[in-house]
Amino acid sequence: MRFLRKSVPIISAVLSLCVILSACGKDPEDPTATTEGGSGVVVTQNRELKLPYNRSDSLNPYKSTGLLNFNLSTLIYDGLFALDESYKPIPVLAEDYNRDGLNLEVKLKDGVMFSSGEKVTADDVIYSFNQARSSPNYSARLSNFSWVKKTGELGLVFILKSPSPFGVNCLNFPIIKKGDNSPAPAGNGRYILSESEGVHRLAYNPSRVGGFEPSVKNILLADSPESQALAASLQIGNIDCAFFDMSDGVYRRTEANAFDIGLNNLVFLGFNVYKAGLQNPAVRKAAAMLTDRKVIAETAFQRHARPAFTAFNPDFYDDTEHVYQVNPEAAIQLLVQAGFDKVNNEGVRFSPAGGKLSFSLVVNEDNPLKTAAAAIIKDALAQSGISVQVTPLKFEEYTAAIQARRFDMYIGEVMLNPDMHLSPFLSPGGALSFGIDPYGAAAQAYSGYLAGEVEMHGFIDTFNEDPPFIPLCYRNGVVAYNRKLNAAKKAISTDLFFGIDSWAFS
Repeated sequence: MRFLRKSVPIISAVLSLCVILSACGKDPEDPTATTEGGSGVVVTQNRELKLPYNRSDSLNPYKSTGLLNFNLSTLIYDGLFALDESYKPIPVLAEDYNRDGLNLEVKLKDGVMFSSGEKVTADDVIYSFNQARSSPNYSARLSNFSWVKKTGELGLVFILKSPSPFGVNCLNFPIIKKGDNSPAPAGNGRYILSESEGVHRLAYNPSRVGGFEPSVKNILLADSPESQALAASLQIGNIDCAFFDMSDGVYRRTEANAFDIGLNNLVFLGFNVYKAGLQNPAVRKAAAMLTDRKVIAETAFQRHARPAFTAFNPDFYDDTEHVYQVNPEAAIQLLVQAGFDKVNNEGVRFSPAGGKLSFSLVVNEDNPLKTAAAAIIKDALAQSGISVQVTPLKFEEYTAAIQARRFDMYIGEVMLNPDMHLSPFLSPGGALSFGIDPYGAAAQAYSGYLAGEVEMHGFIDTFNEDPPFIPLCYRNGVVAYNRKLNAAKKAISTDLFFGIDSWAFS
């Protein structure tokens, strides 16, 4: 988990697909051509789907440094588990699992083979796990795991450092052959990588565990820049699909169809609970009651976000009970009961004992989506007498201010791990614990939840009464694609090619 930088390169999944069907008496270049056989119409694809990769970067998932090749790894390599749209684990190379305290017991499917013809064993999983933990691409995901041991050729036990009800979600790292440290190790995924005369291709894997029969049988990997030039390539028709992460707060419109992918990126309003006024849970709760998450998602983030009424991703935890309307009247009543019952000439509430409710809000000035959210929050809190001065800072100044706790409030963003673990916010010394009381009511309730002593619903109730931060929204990415491409709208944050088996051109 980490702060997202002011400008993260576009994560680009670029597709180009032309289907050529051969038929007697029809133009061989006619993409709708068919041929009649004994069993009816036969469709033949003679053109390759084109995906971008970086020739100068490694295709080894634990060595790649760019996003193009990292995204391709989900096609070439399978993990023990995959995740569906609701972040539920789907067994892939694993047969099943059992959670026993801090132990995750996993059994591998028997007879799974690498594309090199060698059997996948527990030793390969252990090797891949150790490679993943030392790789920047996966180290954060596995930070709550201490080690793994095998209990047989197909049996393993993963040991967690601290309780995690959904720790199995993090076991989706790629499995490669033990000792294979090459730039492109053999995989076991949906497609098999090959190279001839410097050209890399992917061919569908008919022996993939669980079966795989896509319309697109072959893929050409086209050397492409790790840059925003991919958007222009889509615009002029050189490519057929691109994924825009929008981390820089800008959506680059193109003449193409598009749909959103829900990312696991939480945007939140952070508090420094050690500041006067914000020490009072009633003030923070009132701020939460005044903050319209729907407006922020639809207006500030231009509908490329989902409102967050809890700290958990709404795709993962669909909680309708905690969805509430903004209530300025109830917020004012709460502030009055907390002693902030007077208003000065500037319209700011104050208490003789607790000072006035006037705060600064730090935001990354280079991200227009977040500066728009800051303006909405400022106006919303002013309705009940909470004054907010927005302080836009360059990214380096912004991160320095947060880390030094030189803020009253700030707008932050973090990509959470697939197990939705909130300990970086709520544990002592957590990576995102700036200004949060690690021994406060929410932190204590979360510890109880992890230990199985408190239900998730109970933790959320405690969080809302004494909010250490306000979840604002979970951000989306955007997939834009050629209007002639029938792309299944099933891409997810952990697999841009989730629905590739049904991709085809009309």
